[in-house]
Amino acid sequence: MATENEITAQDLISVLQKAYQDTKPERPSGALRMEEILEMLDVGRKTGLKLVRQLKDAGLVEVVQIPFVDLANKETRVPGYRLKEETDEG
Repeated sequence: MATENEITAQDLISVLQKAYQDTKPERPSGALRMEEILEMLDVGRKTGLKLVRQLKDAGLVEVVQIPFVDLANKETRVPGYRLKEETDEG
């Protein structure tokens, strides 16, 4: 597992950019669950949360709801994270 010092916000941005290419049809474009981010970056939860929070606070990442089927086969929605889409203002 990578350490916090080995993983940067740019690494997370790269993972989220790749997610746009590999988005599952039932999801908002480019959204990943925290567990998927942790697995792709090979980091622990604390490090992953810190990186996501940094990018969210910088206005680069937004939280969206992702459909998810749990072990009881019940559909629910869980938080997902994706890069904010750039919009033209003014």
